[in-house]
Amino acid sequence: IEGATELIKCNNLKILMEFWPFGLKNLETDPENLLKTLKEFGFRIRVLDEKENYEGEDVEKIMQIAESRNGAYVDLFLDK
Repeated sequence: IEGATELIKCNNLKILMEFWPFGLKNLETDPENLLKTLKEFGFRIRVLDEKENYEGEDVEKIMQIAESRNGAYVDLFLDK
């Protein structure tokens, strides 16, 4: 994110990403802060999951969904 701020500022940018809190924590990165930073750039965040789809502003809810996967990742779709 830090190296791509100009690209991320694009208004029509869409991102599909794997969000893996366990892996981010192991790399000493705060996964909750990553989500907050993406929201500050104006992204709406949607969890793409066959069990639970969620689109919203609540970073804590997104973290709960991701962490409930027992160390697995969850797919996120971001758009503005």
